[in-house]
Amino acid sequence: MNVLITVSQNYCRYSLTMLKTLFKHNKCHITVYLMYSRVDDATLGEMRQYIESHGNSFEPIRVADDMFDDAPVNMHFTKEMYYRLLASKMLPESEERVLYMDPDILIRGSVEEFYHLPFDGNMLIAIADPPQINDPKCPDNRPHYVRLGLPENSRYVNSGVLLMNLRLMRENRFDVNSIFEIIEEKKKDLIYPDQDAINIYFNDSM
Repeated sequence: MNVLITVSQNYCRYSLTMLKTLFKHNKCHITVYLMYSRVDDATLGEMRQYIESHGNSFEPIRVADDMFDDAPVNMHFTKEMYYRLLASKMLPESEERVLYMDPDILIRGSVEEFYHLPFDGNMLIAIADPPQINDPKCPDNRPHYVRLGLPENSRYVNSGVLLMNLRLMRENRFDVNSIFEIIEEKKKDLIYPDQDAINIYFNDSM
């Protein structure tokens, strides 16, 4: 199983908690890909020791520190959230799928069945994220498809868990710049910059 996490230095401790619950409930061999730009060598060493001590593999991938410097961020959404969108370009060509998970998730059971779901021609498999009633970020409680200008009753997913079809993303020449074009075009209507843009771009392929 291939798992992808993208973190800054401050979130490494959360990712170790997530990995602890992942390893507890999933006994298959797991390759953990870490995409990062702001994690020091000592912390990388600690992560490697922990992951390999459980019989799994650790593959850190450094992203250029200045990449996404102009991307929309705030105190809760850092530029590392965009790194997952580089997976099809930066993970080895031999990898055909990877499961991205936010570092603050707690895993309460096996994810192997989810990991092996057939893509059926889609680039992503993800979890539905219905609009929250009385969400202060969206005070008029518009359905997501209305807010984002999508076809009626389009599905809307949470980008914290994404099963990514790397092979198909490569075949379709997915380019992260397409996400930033959407963010720029729709910025007045976006609540969650990357998640909203992912839902728009992949609307017909998840």
